[in-house]
Amino acid sequence: PTSTTPSLLTHNEVLTLLHEIGHLVHCICTRTKWAHFGLDSVQHDAIETPSQLLENWGYAHSVLRNFALHYQTGEPIPEELVERLVAAKNEGSALFYLRQLFFGEFDMAIHHTTNASVDVKATYNTLRKQITRFTGGSDNCCGAATFGHMMGGGGSYAAGYYSYLWSLVYSADIFESRFSADIMNPRTGMDYRREILQPGGSRDAMVGLERFLGRPPNSKAFLNAEDIQRGVEKAIADASKVLDSVAAQSAPTFANAVAPLAQSYNVFAAATRVLTFLQYVSPSEAVRDASSKADMVLD
Repeated sequence: PTSTTPSLLTHNEVLTLLHEIGHLVHCICTRTKWAHFGLDSVQHDAIETPSQLLENWGYAHSVLRNFALHYQTGEPIPEELVERLVAAKNEGSALFYLRQLFFGEFDMAIHHTTNASVDVKATYNTLRKQITRFTGGSDNCCGAATFGHMMGGGGSYAAGYYSYLWSLVYSADIFESRFSADIMNPRTGMDYRREILQPGGSRDAMVGLERFLGRPPNSKAFLNAEDIQRGVEKAIADASKVLDSVAAQSAPTFANAVAPLAQSYNVFAAATRVLTFLQYVSPSEAVRDASSKADMVLD
């Protein structure tokens, strides 16, 4: 804050606040006989599900208008502005997923090894270049030291950073299936509290997911919400244009066709890696179909 303006929150900070409140609500609502089987025993596969689920409320005008007020006039945030926030939700998502996948793979690389002398710095820099395709910076820098979830003390996410993407598949399914039509439905909220939050770590998380959804979870909602499917389809379309230009033996046409392919590369690269990851989380028909299409482009 300053002498003339209060301390204000960006929308991204609101999402972070909701994320952490999701963890808090999970902790408050957990009811187990033994404390050991409370929040600390929730499987890593699902520990980030309540937090990432609650982020969806940060894109609902019916929620934001209750607290997102102009600091001078007191007017609630306009619905048109919220619509623009929703429209821009997946802007840059390809880079975000490449970053998350890089962190997850680095995490596993340093924890799933029998080599006690593994070069952490070299492993970090090599994977960063391979996955995110960013080659800037010095190889002498130890980027791993800035990775708070690994190096911040406690090691609670050691060999567990994958859970952010893993849990996001579950949270997308929960929101799309039960909350999207009526985000403040009390009956749905109570079902969610009873089946997802209340058991804590006292039972397998998959049991609660299946009871709440009425079926096993799948990745369809995630693919739709994050535009992964559309990213693959766009890359396939762009690759087809390149092949057509080659067949036409026209150098200028070829150059023009390569441009959109390059523009969509990051989206496609992220989509391909996420689809590969999803085959482990939820080997559904939709994922297998999208993955086979991605393989066609790579071949």
